[in-house]
Amino acid sequence: MLSSFRQALRAQLKCPPRAASLSAFGGYAPPGNNAIINQLLGDEPSALPSSYMDVEDAKSSDEQPATPYPTVTSNPIQDARKAKEIGLVSAAKYALHVYASRNNTRMSFHRSPSGQTVAWASAGTCKFKGVNRASYEAGYQVAVRMFEAVAKEKALLAEDGMKSMQIELFLEGFGQGRDAMRKALLTPEGTQTREVITRLTDKTPIKIGGTRSKKARRI
Repeated sequence: MLSSFRQALRAQLKCPPRAASLSAFGGYAPPGNNAIINQLLGDEPSALPSSYMDVEDAKSSDEQPATPYPTVTSNPIQDARKAKEIGLVSAAKYALHVYASRNNTRMSFHRSPSGQTVAWASAGTCKFKGVNRASYEAGYQVAVRMFEAVAKEKALLAEDGMKSMQIELFLEGFGQGRDAMRKALLTPEGTQTREVITRLTDKTPIKIGGTRSKKARRI
């Protein structure tokens, strides 16, 4: 009875003896697994292995990838520090912030990218009081004081062996101090600062939509 079942199965698969495929049992087996098929049919008395792996999967696991794995890239922060130590960085970077509101003018000078404050000034520190802090003259005096701080910092850099400095100018607000700073840079007092400014950024926020404005005052 069992032998007739084997013969009928092989005849249905149309394959020679001991070369049947596991497709008859709902699976797939490559030709290299004929021994397992024979064990299923009962032609070999040896016990079936507990687990086996597809021959094609075994071959693919040994193959190398088509493209090599990416190498570890260098750290840009560490590269910048090393370049500074060996003297490859020829310019020190700074940031000059100008805040010009309708009531006051404030300016600050920072080292970049650490953000360490070198100097700062406002209309109040320049002896302007009350409504005079929003005047054009107050903004001009604050700008001149910042120019003096830049000149002192350039002298310190020269002593340390740095060749030059680069300043990024940030503007915020539409007060009179904004125009005062622009015109002060064009004067002989602002020549040293003007020569080292490499970038200008306007940080003034522009209101688009937003909340309803305050009711206008009526007298």
